[in-house]
Amino acid sequence: MILGYNLMATWGPRPATPEACATHAVRMFAALGKLHPALARWQFEQERPPVAADSIDPDTLARLFAHGQNRESSDGEPLLSLGYDITAWNGLSDSLYVVTHITAGGYSTAWHFANVIDFRLEQAAPDNASLLTVDVLRSAVMAVVEAWDATWCDVSPFSLHRLLPRDPNRRAPRYHGGWLTYIAPRFASLIRPPASAITEHPPGGGVLMIATEERFDVDEPKHVRVARDIHTALAPLNALPWPPDSDVAPETVA
Repeated sequence: MILGYNLMATWGPRPATPEACATHAVRMFAALGKLHPALARWQFEQERPPVAADSIDPDTLARLFAHGQNRESSDGEPLLSLGYDITAWNGLSDSLYVVTHITAGGYSTAWHFANVIDFRLEQAAPDNASLLTVDVLRSAVMAVVEAWDATWCDVSPFSLHRLLPRDPNRRAPRYHGGWLTYIAPRFASLIRPPASAITEHPPGGGVLMIATEERFDVDEPKHVRVARDIHTALAPLNALPWPPDSDVAPETVA
């Protein structure tokens, strides 16, 4: 099976209501909708038609977040610490298909229950060449991290993960490097970007490291080598006790 690319962002424990999660999501989708036609409309329920990214109703989204509340499997009781899940897709097919899964509003301190956004993009093809560019994906990264105040965000091919070094003391580092890798302002000072990477400092702080301005290809040794350098540069952040961002001021929880 040939895998595509994904854009993933995460942040630590941060309780939030469904309404607050909806506010963040509306802001994110509106910003993404300006970047590319594949990100310009989203479908949240199978029976509903796609909605323009700048016309998503926050009340509807809040209801969907509430409906997606994680629950105890044995008795169906809410597990507030695990937050809320929703899934959206862009209503397109073939190489322009994009789906995202959002888990937000959680405050569990377990690393595998972190708040996370995961956009799945298809493998490279002529039809999505304009989507899989550094210019579009850089802006997409910033749209996500600015909407959610994410700690880390990365865009990479799925197949790159097996080529990155693993920490012998655990299954995998919690933050990995790749094609485009962003670290939030509060942790940027821990990171020494490798000389091999293109390094940018977005407005508002933080650091963005880019392995190549070309479309990333795991069969290109230079691309992989720089991605591994970026990955290694994240070691100081991965060495922090988990979760490193647990003192982020929580939003009001009803």
